[in-house]
Amino acid sequence: MVVQRGGSFFFVGLCDPRVTAIESWMGDGKTYIFNGANFWRLNDLRRESDRGYPRSISSKWKGVPVDVDEVFLWGHNWNTYFFKGNQYYRYDDYLDQAYSNYPKTISQGWPGLPTDGIDAAFTWSNHVSYFFKGDNVYKYDNVNDQVASGYPKLIANEWPGIPNNIDSAFRWYYDKTTYFFKDEYYWAWNDASNQVIGPHLIDSDWKNICNV
Repeated sequence: MVVQRGGSFFFVGLCDPRVTAIESWMGDGKTYIFNGANFWRLNDLRRESDRGYPRSISSKWKGVPVDVDEVFLWGHNWNTYFFKGNQYYRYDDYLDQAYSNYPKTISQGWPGLPTDGIDAAFTWSNHVSYFFKGDNVYKYDNVNDQVASGYPKLIANEWPGIPNNIDSAFRWYYDKTTYFFKDEYYWAWNDASNQVIGPHLIDSDWKNICNV
């Protein structure tokens, strides 16, 4: 069946290019994209999925749930965190498994963030972390381990042009650009001009990332 979304036509049931979570430099220097219970490993140079994907999250990421809300590489300690609902998991990239004393609730480890879950998170070029939920953004003080004073703020004011209720966001260390994803679209952020570029269709620029 063909349906129209935002002026574009899609074959429903054949391909779902949405990104539920994405992160780069996850222990092995690679970029990984998550959608539902599956993940893809990205060839950064070609900007396309490596052969043999998708694979199930459980086949690689031990001790974390499937269908995660977000995957976050914290630029403060370079540890990887998986968020699901009101809980999060800290991942040991060297032992390739979640730490044994996890999951923990968000309220335990990330004071000031929404306790019921997050939509997206990344550490920006200024080494400050940002978390997104609904129409709000939370600037996180990495040093003092708390939400910065004056936050949350509206996404529309802090990141003009980025939509609310995004699915995921990440800082791509391959090209040092920040990307935001929602539904079948993505936006890139120009650090120099502090302006957004997009939206663009995910499957027009991120190849072979598709749940069939």
